[in-house]
Amino acid sequence: MPKKVGIRREDKAFELRTPIVPSDVLKLAKEHGFEFVVEPSEQRAFSEEAYREVGASVGDLHGTEPQVIFGIKEIPKEVFEREKVYLFFAHVIKGQKYNMAMLKQILDVGASLIDYECIVEVETGRRLVFFGNWAGYAGMAETLRGLGERLNEQGVAPNPFADLKPTYQYSGIEELQTAVSAIGKRIQAEGFAYELAPLVVGFIGYGNTSRGAQAIFDLLPHKTVSPAELPHLTSDNHLLYKVVFREEDTVRPKDSKATFDLQDYYDHGKATYQSAFPQYLPNISVLMNCIYWSDMYPRMVTKQELKKLWNQTG
Repeated sequence: MPKKVGIRREDKAFELRTPIVPSDVLKLAKEHGFEFVVEPSEQRAFSEEAYREVGASVGDLHGTEPQVIFGIKEIPKEVFEREKVYLFFAHVIKGQKYNMAMLKQILDVGASLIDYECIVEVETGRRLVFFGNWAGYAGMAETLRGLGERLNEQGVAPNPFADLKPTYQYSGIEELQTAVSAIGKRIQAEGFAYELAPLVVGFIGYGNTSRGAQAIFDLLPHKTVSPAELPHLTSDNHLLYKVVFREEDTVRPKDSKATFDLQDYYDHGKATYQSAFPQYLPNISVLMNCIYWSDMYPRMVTKQELKKLWNQTG
């Protein structure tokens, strides 16, 4: 691998993340002799000075020496250069139409793409670069904020969720936790609009992202229930309900005589299993989808099912 490595600036609004933080730049330089060039950015969470302090240089990457360039999200088509290697979340592995032009440009100019989604263990196929707890923290916070905005738009009150700011405006996880905890205290004291009760938040999955999302949600007053309990909950506008769905809750064998087997589901997916999730939709207020999905597996919820539910509830 070439010893001079580039770190891109991100182009998407509010994308503050960086693929390699300053402390790792220092470690990689000391242990492996890498040199780093960091592209200037006004929105990156770490300052240019923080990179300079650990020995990186700051400058343009286009038309310059670094042959291996790390990023986070999709890269504009005009950036790619011949014989350079780009590592980022390309969002093309599922055939996403909106990124096919970008993928074609990579091929046309003779660049190489290493998609983080495709970095796996050889023996098991397990992904090595994936969303962690932090994706869950941000996703839960943004979902609660979105709920607050929707309730405001509908004129629903009291609406304690309206106090949340966009996640990127918080200085760190501690400030976000304080803000969500304050909402929890307000719910205990004042409640939310009774028409929302029972207010149920469902989590599909139980991995890193789900655990992060639940860690933020758990700052609110709540009771954990099983999927089977959903139709029988008590309406309480000072309390939320949490339900976590596992695979055996969300799918069932197509053969009515067969029983659910987790490994069999992993091996065969939608060839032998179908979604059982729509039965829960009428009893869920907010749904957090915290699983990785590919076309090998059934969709938990379809647009048609959401339209049907919307028409039933108004």
